[in-house]
Amino acid sequence: MKTIRLHCLLMALATANFTALAADSPDFSVHEWGTFTSVSGSDGVLLPGLEREEESLPRFVLQHDGMPPKPKGYARPLHNVTIKMETPVIYFYAKEPFKAHVRVGFNGGSISQWFPERSGGETPPPAPVLKMFGATGGDIDFAKSYQGSIEWNVRIQPPSADDSAAIFKPGETPTWLYPRQPDSSLVCTADGAAEKFLFYRGVGNFPLPVKFTLPEDNMLHLKNLSAETIPTVLVFNFSGEDKISFTLLDPLKAGEGRTVKLAEPVYSKNWEHEVYAAMRGALIQAGLFPKEADAMLQTWWRSYFERPGLRAFWIVPERVTTGILPLTVDPAPRQQVRVLVGRSELLTPAFERELVKKIALTENNPFAYDRYFTSYQARVNSLTAHRPAHP
Repeated sequence: MKTIRLHCLLMALATANFTALAADSPDFSVHEWGTFTSVSGSDGVLLPGLEREEESLPRFVLQHDGMPPKPKGYARPLHNVTIKMETPVIYFYAKEPFKAHVRVGFNGGSISQWFPERSGGETPPPAPVLKMFGATGGDIDFAKSYQGSIEWNVRIQPPSADDSAAIFKPGETPTWLYPRQPDSSLVCTADGAAEKFLFYRGVGNFPLPVKFTLPEDNMLHLKNLSAETIPTVLVFNFSGEDKISFTLLDPLKAGEGRTVKLAEPVYSKNWEHEVYAAMRGALIQAGLFPKEADAMLQTWWRSYFERPGLRAFWIVPERVTTGILPLTVDPAPRQQVRVLVGRSELLTPAFERELVKKIALTENNPFAYDRYFTSYQARVNSLTAHRPAHP
């Protein structure tokens, strides 16, 4: 391992000026996958409170200076977080080594965690004052059009049999290991760090190109608000104990609205394989390599499909992705594929009625430790805001 890491470091030192590009244009491609997670009420309004951690990252993942490892890299009060940007990873595929500069913007959010070390990017507001029982001050309100970014200077090395030794890090977790499945090139930085991808994630607040509403418990209305076709929508309803229903919809054209009758979840012995195959096929059709599709699904399988709830998974049109997360790679790749999945957690009217009854309980509140508790609380507040007080 030391030999490989030293090799990366020596190559970086030999080309210390990363911004001075090679005379010959390298032949390479770039692929990326990731997820935008949101929670919406039955009225289609996106709910805040998505700064809660869902999948813990290894301790070597980096965050902004002065911020202890807290949910999404922030140890400070966050407000109006309606989108979690989960685990985008950028792969390079090259046959010859070259150096590159990579920049990702985030229109409407913060890139709060990343690996390897960045060379530049956003500077958040002054850090909060840390006290014994937490942090005070340093608030960030994402309803105020936050603009994030990150930059890397990297050296791309073609894959080799020794890559596993170069990229090993103590404290790796399954969600970190799954993304390594593709046969991608090694990404090295000047400090000797190496990995098979560039990783980043964050939080934000921006409108989605599709809106989901539930006028009835068994009726889902979809509206494409963008000028682009949404190629795939998978509607998945899991009530637990292997009772599920799912359907893969035809593409939703620009401006199109559609109403879907939701089937009642039923017992299925082989639903995992059926759902996996359907979603994998959609990801490959969108442009991912098979191993990339496997990496994405296996990274998020537990969170996507093993927890009860109604949710829709939809392929974000690439132009929409570019508008939210503009990506620049210098020199430019021969091919660039970006497949981000919108993951929309949907609340039915019946579920909302249950929330209103139970979320106010001081004891035995079944939602107290739910990953979406803050969002649920926001929905309850909006549903009960104008109710007359009982005499």
